[in-house]
Amino acid sequence: MFKIVNYLHLKDIGWLEMLFALYPILSVYSWGIVPLELVMPLILILIALKRCRGHFLKSRIYKPILIFLIFYIAHEIIWLFVMNTVQFYFINATISGIICLGSINLIFPAINKKKLIVSINYVAILSILGLLYHVLLTRMGGSVEPLKLPLIGFDFTRLDELGDRPSSFYMEPQAFVSFMLVPLFLALKENKLLWAGIIIISLFLSTSSTGIAISFILLLFYIFTQKVKLWLKILIIIGGIGLAFLLLSSSFFEVGMNKISNTNIELAERLVNGLFIVQEMNPSDYVLGIRYANPYDYYLAGNVSNSLVMVSDKGMFVSSFWLVIIRFGIIGLIIYLNIFFKIINNYRDILPFILCIFVQLFSNADMIGSGFLFQFIFILSYIEYQRDDSKRKNIIKINNVE
Repeated sequence: MFKIVNYLHLKDIGWLEMLFALYPILSVYSWGIVPLELVMPLILILIALKRCRGHFLKSRIYKPILIFLIFYIAHEIIWLFVMNTVQFYFINATISGIICLGSINLIFPAINKKKLIVSINYVAILSILGLLYHVLLTRMGGSVEPLKLPLIGFDFTRLDELGDRPSSFYMEPQAFVSFMLVPLFLALKENKLLWAGIIIISLFLSTSSTGIAISFILLLFYIFTQKVKLWLKILIIIGGIGLAFLLLSSSFFEVGMNKISNTNIELAERLVNGLFIVQEMNPSDYVLGIRYANPYDYYLAGNVSNSLVMVSDKGMFVSSFWLVIIRFGIIGLIIYLNIFFKIINNYRDILPFILCIFVQLFSNADMIGSGFLFQFIFILSYIEYQRDDSKRKNIIKINNVE
């Protein structure tokens, strides 16, 4: 047990870091009618301000997110006057977006990376245990639903699916994968291959095709960009082939493989709903987006004639990439993607993580929600730590020379 604690750095925990690590799970809960998706960032801001105190004004601001926030606020204010009908959910979504975007620059400077790794690993262990419980239930022929935390409300109406796909404490396998991307990236950066292997197996067990894709992306980057001995590269490749063989032959992964192999690209809701809508947008809408609260309202108004668009009684799933174009046009897409490109241009170390997020842009609809907040606070706090660590090493080198 002591070895596990040391191996995964499970000693030093911070309140800010632990609440942040739990945010992807807690964001689907509510206190009465108040969603924790909005309450938690405010709590994190208060803790961050208390921790930073007088140093807060000296903290760095990631300007591309600030620019998109300004664009977002201006866009939504204008839309209040140009939309035919302003629905209450448009107001709610706008407030949610402002809180999520505005929180990032206020929280990330206060994050302690070492405490963050501890917190992320604790939540990852809990998440994997929950997933294994779901896997056992499905193997015994039962159906599963997200594991619920006691004493707080859970909004089941937001679930995309229930049934035979394990998701642990998360709304769906995709949400589990989005969180586990962080501990997997950290495990590979720290050369903790055993821990990385356990995470990858859990991603396969989730039956998420996105989880399978990001596993291979991060492994390939690790093999070809890290200083890894040849024998270890060969071992990792053999291990990857072995996992792929299990993926193809084991009944544990049958659901995930069926999902990949049987996907009809013309009917896949996650992949092409948005594309079909973008193809039918009016030319003027390509500038700043449609004058509706969301793609579903646009569809109900009779603006989409394509019969292949998939909808349900509760709405329409549109992945983040297409959603940005539909809601904010090409101008909004450029400003949004600049958030990613600015990081890639300046910090190549984080490239594989950003590439995995790009993959997720086409498989989830969390354009600027809780998942976006979680991943970018992690990215920026990781970059901040790497920058400070580099400064410390340079100071040590200078002192040694003197």
